[in-house]
Amino acid sequence: LLERLALFAYDGSGFKPVPFQVDERGRDGYFVYLEGPKADPKKGNGRYDGPDELVFMAKDAGGLAPEAAALPCEWTRGGALELVDPVKGGKGWVYLAECREDPPRSSVDYVTHEFDGSRDWVKTERYHFSEQRGATFFDRLALRGASGKVGENLIDRLKGRTKITAIGGRISLTPDETAALGGIQAWIDGPVRVVHRMQGYVKLAAVKIELGGASENLFYSNHFVTPILVDLPFDAGSLLNSFAIRYTIDWLENFEGTKYYDPVNSRGVVLDGKMSEEEKNMDYKSHRDWYALAGPQGNLVVRMVLPERWRKEIPIRMYY
Repeated sequence: LLERLALFAYDGSGFKPVPFQVDERGRDGYFVYLEGPKADPKKGNGRYDGPDELVFMAKDAGGLAPEAAALPCEWTRGGALELVDPVKGGKGWVYLAECREDPPRSSVDYVTHEFDGSRDWVKTERYHFSEQRGATFFDRLALRGASGKVGENLIDRLKGRTKITAIGGRISLTPDETAALGGIQAWIDGPVRVVHRMQGYVKLAAVKIELGGASENLFYSNHFVTPILVDLPFDAGSLLNSFAIRYTIDWLENFEGTKYYDPVNSRGVVLDGKMSEEEKNMDYKSHRDWYALAGPQGNLVVRMVLPERWRKEIPIRMYY
């Protein structure tokens, strides 16, 4: 039973509770959501089984406990999980147990979800993120420093520009992010991560098709993942001639003074609102799957990940 699970780390003198959560998945493959307008807690069975996900921070792992060490609860079953650093080879361990009574819990909460009446916020020790309820794009991102001070909002919004050509080029549509309807439907607010279930769709009445997509956005203490999924509920090849997406974060002038880097422009250029000769001569055409911004406002890396089957067919080019 999920309510009886506990996770511990051994610190050399004894076991201590580790912050963790188990996010259940339903038969449809999506997480079981506990809060929000379309929460569906009854889809879960309250047990850790099937495709459910156990989530904890690797940094909370401890050492290998001696055989004589006793867990701080009377347990019915359990086991040790060994973590291995794939780069340096270091190891750590955590211990998962099902306790007979109420298990001890850590008081640490790395990430929280908040709704202020109009906006959904995710707040962590590294950043504050927000989107307007009913919107399918985020428009607030502020970095939080080691002092705990939250900086200014750094973005205008996440922007998407789509160009769809259909019926031999006789129809051309260019919907943007404001044309997408939907927004956050439900969420999970655990001590290790927040999960947002987002639903969005664009109605293209001119050609009588509907583009739909759903995504599960994952928020951790120092990074977040925002998938872009597109469903085409018809044989696209019979109607569409081309389908292109330009997807970007539009940074505000609050981020000026930082330097931009990517794998094919590794020397870096300064963002100052003016195009220098160095910026004009950057490589705009080669494929790249990440870029970084570094400066006094903070450091941020954006990584783009394509499905394996798309990597050889779809280049990721820079829009700067």
